[in-house]
Amino acid sequence: MTDFMKRSVLLVAGCLFSLQLAAQERVLVVGAGIAGLAAAKDLQEQGFDVTVLEARERIGGRIWTLRSEGIAYDMGAGWIHGIDGNPITALAEASGTGMTDITRYENAVIYGADGSRDEISREAFFRYQAVFERYAEAYLEEHPFASVADAVQQARKDGELDFLSDRQIAFLLNTEMEHEYAGEAERLSIEGYDEGEDMPGEDVLFTDGYDGITDYLADGLDIRLNRPVTAIRYSDRQVEVDAGETFIADRVLVTVSLGVLKAGAIRFEPALPQSKRRAIDDLAMGLLNKVWLTFPEVFWKQDKDTDLIQYAGEQEGRFAEWYNVYKYSGKPVLLAFNAAEYARELEQQSDDAVTEDAMRVLKTLYGDDIPAPVDVHITRWQADPFSLGAYSYTPVNGRAEQREDLAAPMADRVFFAGEATSSDYPATTQGAYLSGLREARRIQRLR
Repeated sequence: MTDFMKRSVLLVAGCLFSLQLAAQERVLVVGAGIAGLAAAKDLQEQGFDVTVLEARERIGGRIWTLRSEGIAYDMGAGWIHGIDGNPITALAEASGTGMTDITRYENAVIYGADGSRDEISREAFFRYQAVFERYAEAYLEEHPFASVADAVQQARKDGELDFLSDRQIAFLLNTEMEHEYAGEAERLSIEGYDEGEDMPGEDVLFTDGYDGITDYLADGLDIRLNRPVTAIRYSDRQVEVDAGETFIADRVLVTVSLGVLKAGAIRFEPALPQSKRRAIDDLAMGLLNKVWLTFPEVFWKQDKDTDLIQYAGEQEGRFAEWYNVYKYSGKPVLLAFNAAEYARELEQQSDDAVTEDAMRVLKTLYGDDIPAPVDVHITRWQADPFSLGAYSYTPVNGRAEQREDLAAPMADRVFFAGEATSSDYPATTQGAYLSGLREARRIQRLR
């Protein structure tokens, strides 16, 4: 090869390298939850220069695992809902995150307010479900702005639920609706009950911790912790993001929770368009909290092979649902859920007061001589300034299609992801994960 040819080859290689550098767009991702991590990983693999800004001192967002004495306590997400074809299943396998037995919700026992077993028979339960589905379908056509509580109330007026007491109906509304959607039955729209899709297959619980997935996604990423974003300024050329210092990039992907957006914690300049502001205002952020109790022994031996222990007490929503973690892990652990109004009430109480209330319920079910817990972990997602709730739902004053407005990008510079932006799988980890990939691909098409 002549010197001239060598110089030509080097010149061409240099030009290609310069073009490659010029094409390497810089993207900021706000939030290191599963949506942000999924997007950041995909963008980085496609050659983008990516930095993730996370407000907390940890990654994961509403995926958060605590560990103590060999037990993994998932304080946020804990299940894969529908394992067949679910991307979270594939991530669990790729990351080596352990899954356990299928959760069989029908393998449940329901206690009454006085501690009596089999408060509601399986026949009555399935009969209630059939009545509700019939009335919900009618309301979807005739009263789309009604709530799920309105449909149940109409069924009661028509005498279709006379086989249940008021307390039993309140229990079913709480466990079947409020625990599922994290919102009050009186606020949850009948349209919101029917929105989205379900992944096929059974639900599976993690016992080794959900954080194996977020750790896997975060590997190799540039993640800056303790960087809460307070302002995003954008033009047709670049974005500027304030997070203790100012970061400049070509584009920014915002994956914070709907609760954070509703609180106006991030200032946008120019202001968000009206359709997006309306979606933020109209959609709702629900609340579902966990109380993990670890005991020195399994005192619930009569229910040790049961998946779900339920309590139809006098106060609606009060520790109505317990998962028998012993069945999955072999550890003497019970996991209680509280949703909506009662969850908000508990957030105002101390850990000791919450634990005492939980133990009063368990003593009603199993007697006064049961042992005290040796370890307790309690969530307060409403009080968390970087969540301000558990996950989103569609209330009576909102519309399911407003999730598309929430997801819409601005000026091809500011993008949005997270479970609240998912029309197909809202309020799920797969919805959050897929929304991150959706926006990563949208950004890639603009390069």
